[in-house]
Amino acid sequence: MITINGNNILVIWGLSLVKDGFYNELMKFPDLKDRLSNNWSDRNGVDVLLSAPKYKQRELTLQFFCDSYVNYKTFISFVKSNQKLSFFDDLTDKTYRFEYLDCSSFNYYRDYNLFAIKVRENNPILRPISYLLAESGIYLFTETGLKIQL
Repeated sequence: MITINGNNILVIWGLSLVKDGFYNELMKFPDLKDRLSNNWSDRNGVDVLLSAPKYKQRELTLQFFCDSYVNYKTFISFVKSNQKLSFFDDLTDKTYRFEYLDCSSFNYYRDYNLFAIKVRENNPILRPISYLLAESGIYLFTETGLKIQL
């Protein structure tokens, strides 16, 4: 089951995710940002500042099979008006925070539609795994164990 902002995509919009290669991209660890370095002209090699690694944002393309053009229009209207998307996938049991960028392809067939949306995961390390409601506020716990007060 896949939900976007708590909405089951199959029940609400008649969508199924085209999974061909999708999990390969989704489960891939994000790329590291370039580290500070200096390539001295009078020394061999390069000096690299080995501080804690920082990760790049990443863009993904999510391809969907849709049972009708009406459901496609309703879904696109939803993501355009709610550009911050909480994408939960039960196979990985994780919630991914995506930002909607555009509808990158659309193919109309008489009985169904195939389309893709491009999304960006701005900070792939801050994927929430649980929330805690306490008297002092709401906290988010990430995969890395980081606790963030919301």
